[in-house]
Amino acid sequence: MDETPAVSGRWPLVGRADEIAALRRLLRKPLPAGLLLVGSAGVGKSRLLSELADLAAGDGWSVESVAGAVSGGSVPMGAVCQLLPSFPTGEMHPGRFLVMCRELLVERYRDRRLLITVDDAPWLDAESAVFLAQLTVMGLGLVAFTARSEDPLPAPVEAMVKDRLVDRLAVEPLPDEAVGELIRAVLGGEVGATATIRLVESAGGN
Repeated sequence: MDETPAVSGRWPLVGRADEIAALRRLLRKPLPAGLLLVGSAGVGKSRLLSELADLAAGDGWSVESVAGAVSGGSVPMGAVCQLLPSFPTGEMHPGRFLVMCRELLVERYRDRRLLITVDDAPWLDAESAVFLAQLTVMGLGLVAFTARSEDPLPAPVEAMVKDRLVDRLAVEPLPDEAVGELIRAVLGGEVGATATIRLVESAGGN
């Protein structure tokens, strides 16, 4: 279940031991490295991305979050402008503009490991996608993306996945027993067998 609050906050994370192990391995990898969490809508990609952010913060990383949908793909650098302490203005060559943005980010996070989580990567504006790819390739930060299986990735992200610079982790629907565990955890106790079966069937692993 993605981005759905339980009574006490986020939904508990169940049935994802293998995925959590992969996240921990990612944080131990030398840079350059990155991650793409891909799966159907609502399957839990954003929840795993939040878990990665929590793990990184607990290990002393600086963590920033970007949402591709915020920019709608229409505003150049719209998705990542909040990462910068200031924003370059005035007319300049696009290549120089990206270099200046990169220098500003490096200065801001000097001597700190940086994780950038990117929800809905297919909705990134082109300039933000290029910028995040440059950070990844140059080893200036660890960037983790989410995307729905059916949505095409921005070309720079797709290229990194094909080159195996960014690991692709498929997020599958939760198995029935994990959905049952989640229901009991959220409701705080045992649930009747008939109700559990109906809820599990309705959820369909989502």
